[in-house]
Amino acid sequence: MEGLVATLVERDREPLANEIYQGLADALSLRLDQMLKVNDILIISVFDKSGKLLASRGAYLSDNRGLSRLEIDNLNHDTEIRYQEWHGQYTMIYTREIKMIGETIGYIRIHCALEGVEKEQRLSYLLLGGLLASILVVMLALLNLFLSKTIIRPIASLSDTMDRMQAGRIEQHHYSTNNDEIRDLSEAFNRMSCALTTSYQELDSQTKQLLESQEKYRLVVDNANDGIVILQDGIIKFANPKTAEVSGYSMDELTRMHFIDLVADEDRDLTMSNYMARFAGQGALNNYLFRVRNRAGEKLWVDIHVVMITWNERPATLNFMRDITRQKKTEEQLQQAQKMEAIGTLAGGIAHDFNNLLQAIQGYAQLLLMDKEKSRAINCYSVPGTGTAFRIYLSRDRIL
Repeated sequence: MEGLVATLVERDREPLANEIYQGLADALSLRLDQMLKVNDILIISVFDKSGKLLASRGAYLSDNRGLSRLEIDNLNHDTEIRYQEWHGQYTMIYTREIKMIGETIGYIRIHCALEGVEKEQRLSYLLLGGLLASILVVMLALLNLFLSKTIIRPIASLSDTMDRMQAGRIEQHHYSTNNDEIRDLSEAFNRMSCALTTSYQELDSQTKQLLESQEKYRLVVDNANDGIVILQDGIIKFANPKTAEVSGYSMDELTRMHFIDLVADEDRDLTMSNYMARFAGQGALNNYLFRVRNRAGEKLWVDIHVVMITWNERPATLNFMRDITRQKKTEEQLQQAQKMEAIGTLAGGIAHDFNNLLQAIQGYAQLLLMDKEKSRAINCYSVPGTGTAFRIYLSRDRIL
């Protein structure tokens, strides 16, 4: 609509300029009547260069008025086009300068109803859309036929082969086609299939070896005669069945405990200082003895060997613990026997010294009894000596 109105104004621009310049109001009215014959034009108004209304034809003439200075100043490149509601219709308002020899001598304003134009445009768009849709449907049908034959069917066949491969049946892809790209893709797929077959066989072999190795290590760890514990941040991350047997706790309970909770109170300082020194790199003991307290509250002696490892990408310790409680008790019994043996040896030495004293006393007592020339008083003194010897004999027997 903008182009139609612009063409209309441009066609009558020079006559309009002459008529405005000469002030021919009747001629202007006749010309505007001719211009109103164009469909959808509601009103045409002509103004002088000051904005005063010179002539107007069409509907709603009572609303006509002159142009304000602001409206004149707002003209952009001599022309202004606005769209707005006007008397209940969506309207285009076209305003343009009329010039003569480069000088503005007046203005023309045309109000055009856009509803009819919009209906025509919608109809045109519908016809054009229908035509384009029909062309598109035909093109899509032809394209689908072409793609189905050259791409879709080969790709579908290749997809079926991949599905079978995913199900565990690795096989070659066979499809006859004249499409070089599809044929190249099929050959590349077959090469990949061969490589996957080889890789799958190798992976299967490695997996079996790994499972066998894991089973061997599991058997070793589960049946080890020593407790095996992995500690990280002071918490038990892994414990073997022997550890559960010695501690009295289940393996699930152990993996939620702090290791220090198992250590007897009197050995906690030793154990904790070694643990902290090991992570600080300060030369902690790798082998040492300490006592643990089992679930029943009994204290057990263990001999621990510690190795630094990485567990889940973080530092940890691998601990081998041997229950040496029986060995400790045996050592205590041996020490007690050695003490008793030492006491026995001491008692034998004392008895030997008593025997020496006893022999001397007994000898003198017997000599006195045998001397019949001695007085009776001497016999009285000799009898107690014999009694003393007898008492010493009794004491020696008790010591032995």
